[in-house]
Amino acid sequence: MCVCQFKAIKISVYSNTAWTLKADTQKRLEAFEMRCYRRMLRISWTQKVSNVRVLQRVARSRELLLIIIKRKVKYLGHVLRHERYQLLQLIMMGKVEGKRRVGRRKK
Repeated sequence: MCVCQFKAIKISVYSNTAWTLKADTQKRLEAFEMRCYRRMLRISWTQKVSNVRVLQRVARSRELLLIIIKRKVKYLGHVLRHERYQLLQLIMMGKVEGKRRVGRRKK
């Protein structure tokens, strides 16, 4: 069962560094994680089994969202240190040269 869990997590977090983790996206990721656990345990959607019970049977906690956040922070560290991402570093630090015009934008 560990191999299946590992595979599902790896597939679901592929290229997640570009994701924006809004509240609805977080809920969807948590729902996906629970759906994967239910499938591994062969629990039908018609059976009334709570998420807490499923997590107890799998002997895990909700960790997909934590894995994604850790990977995003790790990627941010690479971006801030590596010279290949120099333009991205300038944008992130707000060091863009030039001045803004005074007043409203023209339509």
